[in-house]
Amino acid sequence: MMTMVQDGAGQVRPMGRHDLPLVMGMMAVQARAENGEPVLPVTELDATLFGPTARLHGLVVERFDLVVGYALLDPAPVGRAPCLRHLFIQPGSRGRGLGRMLIDRAARDGQGRGLMADMTGRDGRARAFCAACGFVLRGEEARLSADCPAEEQAA
Repeated sequence: MMTMVQDGAGQVRPMGRHDLPLVMGMMAVQARAENGEPVLPVTELDATLFGPTARLHGLVVERFDLVVGYALLDPAPVGRAPCLRHLFIQPGSRGRGLGRMLIDRAARDGQGRGLMADMTGRDGRARAFCAACGFVLRGEEARLSADCPAEEQAA
């Protein structure tokens, strides 16, 4: 059973269906900023996260009871690390450790397998953020060790 993780900056919890409209809005902001590609229809995102053949797991981070960011993870096969596919924090909430909270939670949910991040097409800012969180960057892939959470590796 997953529980909420809280600290003074915000709280991380599993994404629910009721979060999809907000997450879709954030995905649109992210798509416009990165490359302008269209966002998935809400029905497709719903099926990807909550359907019988769900292939992604979602987390959201709240600040002052408002969802201000999300992470989408590919849980991965047994013995492999889960893969971070998307992470977004609303511009007005950046710089407060919320993205790092999402990464730390994802690493903990990975049950000691570490965490991978797909860096394909990511800009320098995304790469620098992952490096600051303790990921080791190798080409289009980044790996966070299973030995300790992001907050400890970045220290």
